[in-house]
Order: sequence, then structure tokens, then C-alpha cells
Amino acid sequence: MGKRIEDVESELLNACGAIGMIPQCSADFTFGLAMCIARNGKPVHDLTIGELLEIERKYSEEYMKSRKAAIKSRAFFGLHEKL
Repeated sequence: MGKRIEDVESELLNACGAIGMIPQCSADFTFGLAMCIARNGKPVHDLTIGELLEIERKYSEEYMKSRKAAIKSRAFFGLHEKL
């Protein structure tokens, strides 16, 4: 027999959760993600769940790197706000 049903259920819920979080992201993030998907060449509805999750994962990593770099740059130039 294949995977345990509980493992499949967990994977299913994780995938749904990840996809379900996309609309709650910033417009900047979703626009960039849409650009990555468009560059992929496949219409959104033709992507497998795995393909969509992989594109989102890779884009998230790059997005977070760029955000951290921007924050460091602002701090370097004294543009950060004191909390």
C-alpha cells in the first residue's frame, strides 16, 4: 500500500493552506508571483499543484531576500524609524 491516509491528508492541507495564503499577501508580492507564473509559460489553470507551490516557494525566497536587502539599505542610510 502507498502512503498513510493521514500523511496524504496532511500534505493536502499544507498545499491548500499555502495556496490559500496567496490572496492575503501584499499586492507587490502577488504581482511579482504573477510575473513568475507568466514567465513559466503555462496558464495558471494548467499548472499542477506541485508546480504552483514550487514557483511560489522560489519566488518567496527571492522576495524575502530583496526585502531584507532593502531594510538593511535603509538602516545603513539612517532611514529606519525608531520604534
